[in-house]
Amino acid sequence: MSRRAEVADQARAVAAAWSPPDAPASWWLTADTLTAIAEDDVLLDLAAEVPTDRLPALLLSAAIRRRVAEVAAHPLATYYPHPGGPQPPRDDGFRPALRGFAVAEQEALRRLCARHRYQMNEVGRCLDVLPALALVTSDDPRPLALVDLGTGAGLGLHLDRYRYTYRLADGDITDGDIHTGDAGSTVALSCDVRRGRPPVGDPLIGSRVGVDSEPLDLADPSTAAWLAACVPPEAGAVTRFAAAAAVARADPAPMVRGDLVDVLPQVVARVPPDELLCLVDTYVHVFLPPPELARFTALVDEIGRERDVEWISVDPLVPLGPHATTTVQGLAVPPEWLADNRDGGVFGVIGRVSIRAGLRTDTLLDARTPGPPGSSGRLRERASRAQHRGPAGGPGERIAHGVRHRLLRAPLEQAFGRVGSGVGAHDVPRSPGPLDHPQPAVDDRPEGVDENLVCGGSPLERLRIIVPVGNVVH
Repeated sequence: MSRRAEVADQARAVAAAWSPPDAPASWWLTADTLTAIAEDDVLLDLAAEVPTDRLPALLLSAAIRRRVAEVAAHPLATYYPHPGGPQPPRDDGFRPALRGFAVAEQEALRRLCARHRYQMNEVGRCLDVLPALALVTSDDPRPLALVDLGTGAGLGLHLDRYRYTYRLADGDITDGDIHTGDAGSTVALSCDVRRGRPPVGDPLIGSRVGVDSEPLDLADPSTAAWLAACVPPEAGAVTRFAAAAAVARADPAPMVRGDLVDVLPQVVARVPPDELLCLVDTYVHVFLPPPELARFTALVDEIGRERDVEWISVDPLVPLGPHATTTVQGLAVPPEWLADNRDGGVFGVIGRVSIRAGLRTDTLLDARTPGPPGSSGRLRERASRAQHRGPAGGPGERIAHGVRHRLLRAPLEQAFGRVGSGVGAHDVPRSPGPLDHPQPAVDDRPEGVDENLVCGGSPLERLRIIVPVGNVVH
């Protein structure tokens, strides 16, 4: 495959994932920009100059938006939304305006792509994390020491300072939608609940810290402007980012610069002993090189031998693409989820690793299909649950569909798969966790076992969770 063809495929893949046929109309500009990059020779040539590991199509789309903001008088600027404003309408003038802008601003776009990396900070991901933290706090009353891994601009560190609306499915629950979080917050996030009632609550956060190889300072105008350019040009996403960035600037949380594995022991050493260590990863570990992900998983087990720890992950199945087999935490995945992934591409899986007194419990919480960042996808009709219980870093048992499966310790240097030419294509682990989970070939639930009770855990753990749509509530 040629370089241009590879970049074009990447652009089309992102456009399809972020703006599927049932996406809100406001996502037209995101889809049309990426499609134009795949089809227009001028744009495709510019994107093909960018190394693959820097996400050429997304980086160029951000560079275009940043340059448009600098050259506000150009007709292309009229197509981009502003915080709190509506989505400008679609018309036939967009593609000619985009091509004309790219021709006139080629050198400026090259400079922006050479100087920056693409990094999207989507605060809507907190909609997935909050129910997982509710499970943690329902089991353990201690204040959380929130450690946001790959924190970027640190928006996820302030999830208790946002307000949330979970819209319940018609006919499923009769007592109305769920509202939680800070009722007076300017950051309003909402999502649809396809079935059941999500576990929600206000987590008690004792301390918070972000870890990133390149933490981003929103107080720096140029940094804030570039991050705003990386947000998809959709009115809700633009408004969400602006409001969350204001919250983060008003009360900045501490950040630690460095490699996740290298600096995590130092971060953990500073966590007060009366707080529960809670590591949160949203769409970060899926991009760790295989040796680093294996090191991180082993480090979590090592930390768990010294103190209690939670690891919440929201990541696609790995390896990215239709041949995915597991999660970044090494959790066994129901066959029907793998089949859906083959049909629909990458989707987010919410997993929980909990270690208490050296005993590790892995729980596969829920999954959602592709859609715009912080926007609507479709929840599986039947959300499966699985747990692993055993010593941290040692053998254990997975409990799935009411049947126990013995797990054997797998070497950390296990074989890794190769990601295809999809979003962020590069080497990621085929089975990154320390445990090799056997995959049942058929649904082996004992007859009469309620699918909602397969884990035997708390009622909250047995609930189907959420599918974010991320619409800002005004």
